[in-house]
Amino acid sequence: MDHWSGVEEPPIVKELYSYLRFGSKLNLENIRELLSRVGDPHLEFEAIHVTGTKGKGSTSAMIYSILRRAGFRVGLYTSPHLRQFNERIIVDGAGIPYSRLEKHYYELLPHIRAMAAESLSRQPTFFEITTAIAFMEFADRGVDYAVVEVGLGGRLDATNVVRPTMTVITMIGSDHADRLGGTIESIAWEKAGIVKPGIPVVTGADRGLSIIEAVARGRGSPLIKVGERIRILDLETSLDGTRFTARGRREYRVRIPLIGRHQALNASIAIVVAEEMGLEEYAERGLGEVWWPGRFEVVRKRPIVVVDAAHNTDSAITLTRTMMDVGMSPACFIFGIMRDKDVDGFLRTISPHARAIIATAPHYKRAVPPDVLAQRALRWCPWVLWESDHWRALEVASSLCDRIVVTGSIYLLGEMLTGPLNIRN
Repeated sequence: MDHWSGVEEPPIVKELYSYLRFGSKLNLENIRELLSRVGDPHLEFEAIHVTGTKGKGSTSAMIYSILRRAGFRVGLYTSPHLRQFNERIIVDGAGIPYSRLEKHYYELLPHIRAMAAESLSRQPTFFEITTAIAFMEFADRGVDYAVVEVGLGGRLDATNVVRPTMTVITMIGSDHADRLGGTIESIAWEKAGIVKPGIPVVTGADRGLSIIEAVARGRGSPLIKVGERIRILDLETSLDGTRFTARGRREYRVRIPLIGRHQALNASIAIVVAEEMGLEEYAERGLGEVWWPGRFEVVRKRPIVVVDAAHNTDSAITLTRTMMDVGMSPACFIFGIMRDKDVDGFLRTISPHARAIIATAPHYKRAVPPDVLAQRALRWCPWVLWESDHWRALEVASSLCDRIVVTGSIYLLGEMLTGPLNIRN
């Protein structure tokens, strides 16, 4: 099965999922051709283009929230979704109506078929089609700005056709090394591929920074390093959120509903973007209103259940640090992960914080089967069980622990949140 969601979605979504069989392509020719056939909608709005290995989704949501607070009509394009497909394409706080998703798709369909008829290499992919739909929606809705999150990498990602007001590179890590190169430097170079001549670049990166500096310098793009612009003071995080003081061009007293010290860096990036756009007066309130579910999100209190979209070793390290900061360690983990991830690295990271690991799997063909995952987990943790049924996994975890963390894959989170965790206490 290519994809499974815990909620029944309309036929148009199943139609779009059918394009998953064509895989992914890292090139820009197809998306440019597809967009040109429908009038180049991506040139009708200003974009904030965001990439990075860690924090790009949270940072995108924060920038989006600040822009909305400033009174702009704003689009947000991110992937993958958590619960429902239309979360990927948001305008002014609402996911794209499925009727509009269908309208844009059928406008694209003759062009998709015409391109596919030329050759298999010209066949538009799932992500290219979805990206085109997002840009068509933003143009039709007359957004002032669209915050556009890169899907994979940057340089050859289908989103890298937008006309940015600013580009953002969050933190650099080693995820997707098989597609982006085996070193931090090669990954940073791919990410820096979104840098446009003369357009400001804001980065929170420390690893790979010399590459980003070189690319920005070569393209004549002003580079703003968040670590040099913003000083973070009085940082506190709890299960109620994160608060801190940020000193940039002015002093900001920030309180955000997202949990974890790392969110202070993401918020600092958003603050710098706001400063560069002359919108710093809206930063505090905008950040206070940010909504980005599935990122160390408390979804139940008895027992305490946290869902976190960590899916690689770097994000597992951040997860466990946050667990220690807020008194969530040790906990029972409900854990499912994809085969192409560093499974052992993730398990090695979470095991010292695990009272037990319940191995499971999202309904996705790339997921590690629960019994196989349990065998691998036993290398790192002595208390391991496996359950294919998510309801049973939660029941077992609840019988063992008063603190539960669901993690390893955003697809697992989505299935849990639309299944056994869909009623929040």
